[in-house]
Amino acid sequence: MKNFFKKKEKKMLVTKPKKTKVRTVGTRKKTVTILWILLIGSLAFAIYKNFTAIDQHTVHEREFIETSIMDTNAIESFTKNFVKDYYTWKNEKDSIEQRVEKINDYLTEDLQALNIETVRDDIPTSSSVSNIDIWSISPESDNTYAVVYSVDQKIIEDKDSQKIRSTYRFLLHQDNAGNLVITQNPTLWSIPNKSDYEPLQPESNGTVDS
Repeated sequence: MKNFFKKKEKKMLVTKPKKTKVRTVGTRKKTVTILWILLIGSLAFAIYKNFTAIDQHTVHEREFIETSIMDTNAIESFTKNFVKDYYTWKNEKDSIEQRVEKINDYLTEDLQALNIETVRDDIPTSSSVSNIDIWSISPESDNTYAVVYSVDQKIIEDKDSQKIRSTYRFLLHQDNAGNLVITQNPTLWSIPNKSDYEPLQPESNGTVDS
């Protein structure tokens, strides 16, 4: 019997389960590793974008309008002197020849040839200028200007006389030194007339502003 119990005790000792050791690996190490990988990756991506990015600058455009003041005193004086000499003559040969010499100082050589017989020796009238109005001086092209003017003339034929008012336009050129020359003969032009514009009258609603 004693041997039986001893064997049983031995069996009980043999079949007793052993405790298994469990090693716990810290989860913080994996998280820290992942965070470091993300940090290094984002830093590398930022450096890459910095070197490969295209600089973009916002351009603000501003339009500057420069107003230039044109001195027309020389053109006005030149025009008035020309108009006075061009539309003034007497019914005399010497006077008409003097007129031709005077207007040649204003005209190009081609126009001088065209204006030799604008007023002929046998013309029966005399003319004098009483008033000159310059309406506009506008640039046509480089250093070329169009001048519109009106002239009041007194035409005398024998004992009869009449006053006429006409409007003309011609072209002149001004060089860099300020010298002027007429490049196109005077041609009839329309004179500015009274406008039909009527301003709108403000409507009153019968109330008085405070």
